[in-house]
Amino acid sequence: MNQSAVFGQEGYEFVATLDHFTVEPTGSGAHTITFGFTVKNTGSKGISFVAYPRIIDGTGTEYPEKGVFLGAISPGGHASGTSSVIISPDSYPALSQHAVLKIRFQEVKPIPYEVSWGIDPGTFPP
Repeated sequence: MNQSAVFGQEGYEFVATLDHFTVEPTGSGAHTITFGFTVKNTGSKGISFVAYPRIIDGTGTEYPEKGVFLGAISPGGHASGTSSVIISPDSYPALSQHAVLKIRFQEVKPIPYEVSWGIDPGTFPP
C-alpha cells in the first residue's frame, strides 16, 4: 500500500496516502472492503475536508460510501479516515476486472480534489 497522491494550488497543498486495504468475506456471501487513508497538510494554509470514497468495478458500476469528515487540518498536521463498502455476492466478481478506488476530497471551494488508485485483481479472494 502506501500509495500517495500530491495536490496543491494557491497555498493549499496536501498529500493523500492509501494506508491499508482489506477484503473480507461475510457470512452471507458478500464481501466487506475496508480501506484507510491519511491526509497530510503540506501547505501554508489550513484545510478542512470531507472525503467521499467509492469503488468502481470493471463494468463501471460504482459502489459509493458515506462521506468521511476529516476536520480542520493545520499546516504540518494530518488526519486519517477509514471506510468500508459492502459488495453483494452478485457484484463481487466484477471487482476482479480493473477495479478502482476513488476518493474525492471536498473542501469549501467548489472544485474538489480527486485521486484514483487501481486495485490489483489478486487482492480479491474468490
